[in-house]
Amino acid sequence: MERKKLLIVTGEVSGDLHGYNIAKELLNHQNFEIHAVGGNKLRSLPIKIITDLTSYSTIGFTDFIPYLGKILKARRKILDTVYENRYDAILFIDNQGFNIPVARKCKKAGIKCYYYFPPIVSVWDRKNSKIIPGIFDLILCPFKADAEIYLKNGGKAVFTGHAFIDTVKANKQALEIKKQLEIDKNKKVIGIFPGSRKKEIQNLLPDILQACTKLKENTSFILSCAYPSLSEWINNILLKYNLEVKITNGTDYDIINACDIIVGASGSLAIETALLEKPMVVLYKVSKITYFLAKLLIKTKYISWPNIILDRQVYPELIQNKVNPENIYNKINGLLNGNTNTLNSGLKEFKSKLGNTGVIKKIAKIIIKEISNE
Repeated sequence: MERKKLLIVTGEVSGDLHGYNIAKELLNHQNFEIHAVGGNKLRSLPIKIITDLTSYSTIGFTDFIPYLGKILKARRKILDTVYENRYDAILFIDNQGFNIPVARKCKKAGIKCYYYFPPIVSVWDRKNSKIIPGIFDLILCPFKADAEIYLKNGGKAVFTGHAFIDTVKANKQALEIKKQLEIDKNKKVIGIFPGSRKKEIQNLLPDILQACTKLKENTSFILSCAYPSLSEWINNILLKYNLEVKITNGTDYDIINACDIIVGASGSLAIETALLEKPMVVLYKVSKITYFLAKLLIKTKYISWPNIILDRQVYPELIQNKVNPENIYNKINGLLNGNTNTLNSGLKEFKSKLGNTGVIKKIAKIIIKEISNE
């Protein structure tokens, strides 16, 4: 195969992680030159980084406005790079608000466009099931229901399974992590994961911390800080609460595994926590306008992936006004002291729905075949 040029475009932290794993696998094949739009994970590979969008990642329909100028500047830079380099293909990952308009431009320029983690049309905004096949030459779906819908609408869709099946693993025992963090081995541990976006953290962290002050007597707390740049800001929030909290950087699977319960933002975290078979209290709180618009688009009553995929409550959820210290405390306390047999069996069932191992290798093989016109 002649040397192929591939651009990978990601936006959020989770997309950066998926892009990193796919790029790392593709680099095992000598005939690839890879450029990327990505964050710290993709930057760690021997590839050219065009720009980084992870700092501008937002949740909701209006929260992007403060970053609009920077987002438009990044979009211009990406498109200029695309026109200059004439890539053989572009792999877009998630981040539909940014990626779909950019992909339209790239498609018009005659460049092959692939999509991993396309819009989850089995859950919300079905109109994308007709739009996406017209833009993307290949649609790689982590969930089977979405692949089936895209296929029915004429898309070249493949159910790949979810890449977290390959990557979400704990390497250390819980006791080892407790010792490392100087946590009493006999205490319960609550993991606080308030999200990776500043607005999301503002919406969730104060209520979580207030709830945790009622649990502190026999419990230790670990807080995950998504970026080192947020640590000082988060520490200033912590000063308002009489609570001893260990802070770690990023989503560390060993840390999740060391926790008895996770409390945090909905999204990829719920999948990662479920795959590690840990209980979680899932929180979702956005602006009123975002919630109103989301209610018009979303076709499910749940907001966490285990609940959505199984169409029943596995993880307790608190949404909008129900996100408050008292409710968070009650949900955590219920998991600490209640029977979790039903939850545990639900997590095993959810895991079985995400496909078989070897997802990343499968995605890489599909991309190689497609880009080579085989």
